[in-house]
Amino acid sequence: MDAECCLSPIWDAAGTVTGLSAVTWDITERKRAETERRAGFVVDETAGMPAVRADAEQIQAAANRAAGLTKQLLVFSRREATRTQVLDLSAIVSDLRNLLSHGIGAHVELLVEAAPGLPAIDADRSQVEQVLLNLAINARDAMPGGGALTIRTSIAELAEGDARLLPGASPGRYVELAVSDTGTGMSAEVAPRIFEPFFTTKPRDQGTGLGLTTVYGIVTQAGGTISVDSEEGTGTTFRLYFPAASAPAMPAAPPAAAPGSLGSGQAILIVDDETQVLDVAARILRGNGYVTAEASTYEEALSLAASRDFQLLLTDSVMPRTSGRALADHVAELRPGLPVLYMSGYSRDTPGSQRSSRDAAAFVPKPFTRTDLLEKVHAALNTPPAAPAPRP
Repeated sequence: MDAECCLSPIWDAAGTVTGLSAVTWDITERKRAETERRAGFVVDETAGMPAVRADAEQIQAAANRAAGLTKQLLVFSRREATRTQVLDLSAIVSDLRNLLSHGIGAHVELLVEAAPGLPAIDADRSQVEQVLLNLAINARDAMPGGGALTIRTSIAELAEGDARLLPGASPGRYVELAVSDTGTGMSAEVAPRIFEPFFTTKPRDQGTGLGLTTVYGIVTQAGGTISVDSEEGTGTTFRLYFPAASAPAMPAAPPAAAPGSLGSGQAILIVDDETQVLDVAARILRGNGYVTAEASTYEEALSLAASRDFQLLLTDSVMPRTSGRALADHVAELRPGLPVLYMSGYSRDTPGSQRSSRDAAAFVPKPFTRTDLLEKVHAALNTPPAAPAPRP
């Protein structure tokens, strides 16, 4: 497992340090997503090879989707605001068909019945995708010898009697997502506990016990509810009910190129203790008109800042033995007025950080897309410097 740790002092009312707070994050998934993001460079380098480029684009799409799911899981775990949209659930199921088919393996038959013309739902697309992925993986694990996984969408009208049987439901119109497998099923003792955090029947090294907890949280956060039918030796069906939205779903738009985000030779100092992040960020920026220098330690960064001229400092927020903010303060002594753009795999409220509102605006989440990084760099380079703080 790869991990990050942040240490922060604890003060009492008199300002005396009385203890130490330590927070550790598992960054295994983040590092995997950042590594997979390199598929984007293969796309750029295979313009003259249509067959190879098509395969690379499929890999890139899968990697981007995985990174987005990881990011949304982090957002959900911190109970922050999500990006809800009016969505076509059937379209999402159809879009994910190939990804799900590869994920469950050849021994499981995938059947998709995505009904057209359903009402839209109001939810976060990446979280809905996370729900589908979690349920599909659970179903796969319940069918080690093979079987069938059926994903079906339909409209459901819940009468008052039906709604009373579902936790948190009200009578009304819903869009139903049913996920059924022909696997081992669950016992009467296990079924009531499946949404409990950290409860799992899988071996210690094969499950965290958070998959179905995440599913439950995402569905209820979208105003929906879940029912589960299971019988040992027969299989399991999850029925997810999302309230029907009154507005029609918006068609998915392809990601647009970042307008005006190409560089014209500006020099950027990139600082991160993860070599993969350094490599990815540098390749994106160099490939789009910028000049870069990379440092993996505080000392390297200060040495480069003292010896070369830069137009931007791009630094990780949390580094061994220091923070991005502390590094930026020291670099500012060498290069007054140098803009700073922070990177982090977590929220802007990272424990131990106390950024100003201006710092918070100059922030790019990891793992980042090419568009994310270029837009943020362009904005940081073109934001007027803040007025100096008044002297006491």
